Amino acid sequence: MIKDEMNTIQNDYIKIIYKIHDKNIVFEVRDNVNKPEELDRVIAIFVGDAWQFKSWPLKNSISNFLQEVRGFYLNYKDLPPNKDIQKWNLTFLNIYRESRHLDCARKTDFWAEIEKLIK
Repeated sequence: MIKDEMNTIQNDYIKIIYKIHDKNIVFEVRDNVNKPEELDRVIAIFVGDAWQFKSWPLKNSISNFLQEVRGFYLNYKDLPPNKDIQKWNLTFLNIYRESRHLDCARKTDFWAEIEKLIK
């Protein structure tokens, strides 16, 4: 386990503490959700391609699940998103190859969307 003042890396997830509305909120960032009961705690998903949901633990589709949680797609602005995911309910976070200093703005956009979910 790796630790700093606020965040830790466990074996299967990273714990991030982020201040929202003057309260420290603990988030677990996971690479996988394998059991349907774990999905009750999901508030956001980063999507890359449809194939990453081959072993999805729900019977309903990812597009239905993205109506309940916030979905994000991070990509280079000059590359079109995959056709399969264009129909999904996603927030597109575009980054620029030659303007990487703007990545911080995408981070701000991401947390602004998460803050909308936390009331």
